[in-house]
Amino acid sequence: MTSFAVALLVGELLSAWFAVGAPAAAIAALTLAGSLAWVRRPIAVAARALAAAAIGAWLAGRALEPPNGCFVPAAAAAEKLWLVAEIEDAPTVIEDGGLRMRVIARAPGREPERICGSVVLTVSDPPGELSVGEKVRVHASLRRPRNFANPRAYDYRGSLARRGVWATARASGKGLVRIGGGEAGERSLASERQRIGKLIDASLPEPHAALLRSLVVGDQESIPAAIWDRIAAAGLAHLLSVSGLHIALVWGLVFALARGLLGRSEWLLLHSHVRGLAALAALLPAILYAALSGLSVPAARSVAMTALVVASLACGREVQPLRALCLAAAAVAVAWPGAPLEASFQLSFASVLALVLASDAWARRPRASLVPGWRDLLRDHVLLAVLVPAAALAGTAPLVALHFNRVTPIGLVTNPVLVPLTGTPATVLGLAGAAASLGSERLAEQLFALAYWPLEGLRAGAFFAAELPLATLRVPTPTLCELGLVYALLALPWLPRERRRVVAALVLGALAADGAFWLRERRASGDLRARFVDVGQGDAAVLELPHGGVVVIDGGGFARSRLDIGERVLAPYLWSRKILRADVVVATHGDFDHRGGLDFVARELAPRELWVGARGDERGRLAALEREVRSHGGKVRPLVAGEELVVDGVRFECLHPPLGGVLSSNDSSLVLRIRFGAHTLLFTGDVEAGGEQAIAERSPPAPTTVLKVAHHGSATSSGDGFLRWAAPELAVISVGVGNGYGLPHPDVVTRYRRFRVPVLRTDRDGSVWVATDGDRMLVRPFERSSPPLCALAGVLC
Repeated sequence: MTSFAVALLVGELLSAWFAVGAPAAAIAALTLAGSLAWVRRPIAVAARALAAAAIGAWLAGRALEPPNGCFVPAAAAAEKLWLVAEIEDAPTVIEDGGLRMRVIARAPGREPERICGSVVLTVSDPPGELSVGEKVRVHASLRRPRNFANPRAYDYRGSLARRGVWATARASGKGLVRIGGGEAGERSLASERQRIGKLIDASLPEPHAALLRSLVVGDQESIPAAIWDRIAAAGLAHLLSVSGLHIALVWGLVFALARGLLGRSEWLLLHSHVRGLAALAALLPAILYAALSGLSVPAARSVAMTALVVASLACGREVQPLRALCLAAAAVAVAWPGAPLEASFQLSFASVLALVLASDAWARRPRASLVPGWRDLLRDHVLLAVLVPAAALAGTAPLVALHFNRVTPIGLVTNPVLVPLTGTPATVLGLAGAAASLGSERLAEQLFALAYWPLEGLRAGAFFAAELPLATLRVPTPTLCELGLVYALLALPWLPRERRRVVAALVLGALAADGAFWLRERRASGDLRARFVDVGQGDAAVLELPHGGVVVIDGGGFARSRLDIGERVLAPYLWSRKILRADVVVATHGDFDHRGGLDFVARELAPRELWVGARGDERGRLAALEREVRSHGGKVRPLVAGEELVVDGVRFECLHPPLGGVLSSNDSSLVLRIRFGAHTLLFTGDVEAGGEQAIAERSPPAPTTVLKVAHHGSATSSGDGFLRWAAPELAVISVGVGNGYGLPHPDVVTRYRRFRVPVLRTDRDGSVWVATDGDRMLVRPFERSSPPLCALAGVLC
């Protein structure tokens, strides 16, 4: 059974790369059934494993497909239409004052009018409070979720689909009309979450209310980003996710209470298994708490494992932790197909596995005496206080590096100190308040208010710890091969003693070879490489220079969105290339879709220089970015037309803007021509016809190998005269899928076709990789890359 569970999990993980259709899954099911007749034969064991993996891959792939008989918007563009939506979960207040909520929606007048699954609806300027069960009519922009087409990018579309969401919508609250529902008499878990959340808000100030809502009802979205980042940097992010710690706390408290009460009965002691009854009685409150918090994957894992432990106790059998862990993982994977691909699943089970293995090693340690003295007991308690967070940190650190590009050594200190002193009291008071609210909301508010000081201790402690030297470290994204090698090293203590040296030598040799590969890849390739990054409707590119230098040109950004392109798209790409510091950041001009993501890059990658146009009007719009760069020791270099710089053997020529004259914002864009060997790259920002004409008149013509098309393919740019002057061999347009501007303009596309210039577009081809040794040129759109090889070894990205 355990091998079947492991194979099922492996199959779901492989579904990220390989699709298994229904016929193959049916054959796998028949194979599985047939192999049961030969339970112990090796060929039957292998057949069962392959069948289980195929079934797992099919289950996970099927979760991405919307059901039949409902409407899903086209992938290419947003649709603006009227929706009638029923709110199915408590709305979350986001940082810009808007509301985000899950709704069940239909589009009257369409066929079919019901929209598949749930819709994540974001409402700006909401007209007051909205309640679970309430129905509204709103004019919204409905779109299919889309991933950014960059190597090793986060699977946003898949993550939403696995939660039953195949569409997102944005709307203004000014046109929202309430049409009923949400009666006070209707009770559901969602309405209870909202009711308890309101009581918490009435009892505590922000951000303490947001922290307690996260602990009690699982509402993490409303925690301010600055608070969340500090808590994560202090190694305490797991504390704000309802997981094993919280479920175990509830189950343990109720179990102790129930065992004490049941133990008072002599008849029960003589005629029943009191521990099993108490364990069973404690299971229901744990399940209710997990459901109240939204039943996240860590909570589901904890409930599944608790149920298996309870079943073992009830049957009077010894609990086998590893088997229980495998069965719980398989149960969650079957109940939520594709869950093993989520970071929360991986971190949750990895932490428990590490604790199980550590506890086994602790139990097998040699003891000085059979009757330990008080010194021995004190020493054991201190060692356990260090061992538990150390085991959890070691077990999850490689995965945290994979998903979040950080490790937090400070967690070794913050977890044994802040969790019992602040996290546990706050959780107990929050749960006590939630239970009390069923009878007295006044009492509930008083209990919630008492949680202020533990929460303040948590906040202050996290802020203090996060500022300590080496508290948290940014790390590059590991490949899956590197991940496996690190876990192989961590597993050495559990291998037979005679094999440890051989395995350690092999693993260390492989890590050395991997390090040598990346050292050559990053520092000694001798090539100029450019990645035109897919940032949606915006511009961003990364240049890797021949001897390891890194230049970031623009950073994308959405002005009216909470999504930080620098944090979520640009920096993860840089980290996937093992880049932890940028040498130069270039802001072509002050429009948000070019400079918005650079703030995070400047903060986390500490560039040595920031290049901007020398014009004062544009520098005013980039003042905050300039301050950020200077605060990390970098310097600002204003450039004017005619200047030339050589960085790492690559020549950068500033072609625009001139220092004098009156120019529009777009025509103030910094235009750079980059020469390496026989090839030239031209980056044009948002320069328009007037700027293009000035460049052609002022600068001698030079054939361009790759042209970054100005202004996302707008009709105001890419004039005939400029194209004759630039004579590009290839053009790249950075543009968003289904953007509301209709870009690239059809006339521009026709013009490039007339000049016989091939065009690649980030909305259709994904990000574009260009590499040259000065002689030959390689161009590879994202669609031609190999995701499995990219994830496994970092090649063919």
